[in-house]
Amino acid sequence: MMSYDELLETIRRQFPGSFVQQAGERPKLRIPRLRLASQALIARLAQAGVDIEVQGGLPTNDALVEAAAGLSAETAHALGIGLPPLPAHPKCRPLAAALGMDLAVADVVVDRLWVASLELGRGGRYLYLDCKLGHGLRGLQLALPGNEWTGLDRRRATVSWARQHVEGATFGLLPEQPPVDAPDRSFDGVIAVEAFLGSLSSESLQAWLGEIGRLVKPGGFAMLAVNGYARLIQSASLGLESVAELGRAYQALVASGRAELNNRGKPISLYGPPCLAAATFGGDWLVDPPAIGAGPNRRDLYFAQRRVSLTSHARPIEIAGSVEAAKTTPVGARFGLKKAVLVAEAGSITRRAPLMIDDRAVAPDLRAVLASCLLRMRTDFPDQYLLRFTDAAVVGEGSVVLFDGRRYWLLADSAREFLKPDMVPKGMAVGSSRGTFIMPGHVSRTIDDCCLLLQRPWSENFGHWLVDQAAALSFLVESGALPTRRIIVTKTASLGLRQVIRQTIDAILPDAIVYEHDIGEVWRCRDLAYLMPVHVPPLFKLPAALQSLRKHLLPPPSSLSEATPPTRRLHVLRSRGGSRRLVNEAEILEISARYGFETIVPETHSVREQARIFGEAESIVGVKGAALTNIIFAPPSCRVMVLSPGDFIDPFYWNIAGTHHAHYAELFGALAQEDRAISHNDFTIDPIRFDAALRRILAA
Repeated sequence: MMSYDELLETIRRQFPGSFVQQAGERPKLRIPRLRLASQALIARLAQAGVDIEVQGGLPTNDALVEAAAGLSAETAHALGIGLPPLPAHPKCRPLAAALGMDLAVADVVVDRLWVASLELGRGGRYLYLDCKLGHGLRGLQLALPGNEWTGLDRRRATVSWARQHVEGATFGLLPEQPPVDAPDRSFDGVIAVEAFLGSLSSESLQAWLGEIGRLVKPGGFAMLAVNGYARLIQSASLGLESVAELGRAYQALVASGRAELNNRGKPISLYGPPCLAAATFGGDWLVDPPAIGAGPNRRDLYFAQRRVSLTSHARPIEIAGSVEAAKTTPVGARFGLKKAVLVAEAGSITRRAPLMIDDRAVAPDLRAVLASCLLRMRTDFPDQYLLRFTDAAVVGEGSVVLFDGRRYWLLADSAREFLKPDMVPKGMAVGSSRGTFIMPGHVSRTIDDCCLLLQRPWSENFGHWLVDQAAALSFLVESGALPTRRIIVTKTASLGLRQVIRQTIDAILPDAIVYEHDIGEVWRCRDLAYLMPVHVPPLFKLPAALQSLRKHLLPPPSSLSEATPPTRRLHVLRSRGGSRRLVNEAEILEISARYGFETIVPETHSVREQARIFGEAESIVGVKGAALTNIIFAPPSCRVMVLSPGDFIDPFYWNIAGTHHAHYAELFGALAQEDRAISHNDFTIDPIRFDAALRRILAA
């Protein structure tokens, strides 16, 4: 017989990603923190001039209700907020009724779609089962505009009320048993996240899952919520069942996917993965493991996707070599190049000399490399073009493959970071002769509309995202050269970085449609826009591009105090647990605190908040790493000191600070280990030298 703690630990081991645990505490269900539908409402309120204070997160639903309450009826209607009073009998959560939408439900759905990398553009058709009065559906309309929604409910009075008061959607009666009155494969997605599935018998559940499988198009999805493991944990924590009964229910869920609990005299059906297997939907479905307790009212949330049927498996394709498309202006049809627009003329960058470089901890053989970097005060760069290709393939980490009518070619600029050190670009294999490569012949996705490719080598790094890709997008938007609102970016494994990418794009191009490309897939783009050249240092630190990014992310000048100079002193902390750790960080932090430095962990703030904080900085200190890229938002008068291990010679941050005319200093520390790759070893900083360096830069 298992105890409550044993039951909880058993479930935690079965679904490790669904729990968090701190020392000395019981595991707790992970609470999603994205709330993308709520963010869409905040944007609507901002349009109406309603300012909502957000400190390190999102406001509560109560705060959103309070903000919306002050709007006039006309403004609320224009923003899609609020509905007439509810009819007498149907129930609705008070917050949903006050806003006219159920944000809790909409947040669950939109967040899960985002995690699954399903970008719902416009023109899709979606079915919402058990829609009740349409409040959840209205939240989805807000967050995913421009789509066609159908809601089905079993109560005639509810359907009648929704038809009268919920605009832009079709409502109908949900039958007791399938089928739904709709053709096969008629919806891009089916959503059933409220109480509907939990009220069904096992036989009815199987019938409805098969019906959902019939209704969804290839490439579409189903999102379902049922009572399951989370309800089992809740019953155990409240003592509603004996430990023996809970143990038997858990074993039944694992074995058959079906169990039943007696909750205060009312039977509750529980369902697990065996009952929601891919075979139930059909042979061409994939079903993810459940997100325990992530659905509305702590139901288990399931996400299933119908695969696109493949008629044949294409053979791998050998790429003949690489080409420089920048040399093809005058524009010709070769390589599918149909247009080239000059967006930035050739020029040069002159960097301000560093204020101080303390290289005493740098190995003698690397000092010459450092000196060589510091001598290059000026760099010339060529013209920059926005190229448009017909029928280009995107492979790996943003490599572009072109076709000249006979053979396939690799666009050299898109893979320069791999070609220079004689590496094989990601997503490809070595070809039959030197300089050739093999790419998969299977195309995972075809996009007909024009797309701008922002994916690049190193794009899974926050720093390169800002200075390379985000700055390029910002520059194209400000110059008026952007040909499309469809953007291709990297599908990174880091959920935090994915959210940063979306936040940045939303700030620069609010109506963008974002496609996340996995490095293991080959995409065919019938109209691909590509900004070139990119990997010609320091071109991706083009001052005009960085300045346009500052304009998009920094608060407007009117909201910044122009009379008072920046006064904040920031000590930027690097993420713990990674490489390049400052071993004696506590000692260094104590010294910087004596000079008035506050500590900051940038990744705990949104992109706009990071820009604002660094925009208020008088001085910045931190270990060399991606978070320090935020110095692009610092004022020109700011003083920046970078702490580096003695084996990491890289002018990346000096380039950013120097072209922005900020004062730059770098202090190298002795390696605490030498068993890792260059630039990844832990190190120490001499406290006496650090104190002297701080005094020197603060006196500048």
